[in-house]
Amino acid sequence: MEGTFILGDAASPQPFAMSARQVLAPPNEFVWIAEMTSGPMHVGGADMLHEDQASMRFWLFQSIPLVQSAASEGLDRSVAARPALEAIWAPASLLPPNGVVWEQLAADKARVTFTSGKWPTEMVMTIGEDGRLLDIVAMRWSDANPDKTFRLQPFGGTMEAEAEFGGYTIPSLVHVGNNYEDESYFPFFNATITGATYRP
Repeated sequence: MEGTFILGDAASPQPFAMSARQVLAPPNEFVWIAEMTSGPMHVGGADMLHEDQASMRFWLFQSIPLVQSAASEGLDRSVAARPALEAIWAPASLLPPNGVVWEQLAADKARVTFTSGKWPTEMVMTIGEDGRLLDIVAMRWSDANPDKTFRLQPFGGTMEAEAEFGGYTIPSLVHVGNNYEDESYFPFFNATITGATYRP
């Protein structure tokens, strides 16, 4: 994937050009490896979730530690929502035999519940008349708020385009962030999927 990752907030954004690759096994595991640049600044590193434990490691100029977060209950629970939300890029993982429960909420909305993992996740999808995924939102454990206190708050965003990879049609242009559908919504992650490989 490539796109823009924005640090800061809407009042003082600092956009970085981003390129990344990811190994994704929804709804419980992933490794995301990214490089981001803004002018002369270069940030590289990875975050991951494995066996319900999360970690983040990012460096400035490949040598200065920028983010070094080991597993903790707050981080683990927050990161647990990511592979569930990103299951939109691995459509087969959304099938009921994988422990996923579907519930129709309206003509254009469905609730998808991932029952596995330490923190089961619910995600609501809005689907267009043509079957295209329009947006997603889930309640995510996060401290991205003025109080800097971990709590459940909406996280999600919009899907603006689709592409086909390996026989799967997936959202290829996404904009997501904290407090989706709220006035404080700030889409800090804006990505275009440039390729995907699927394995049994």
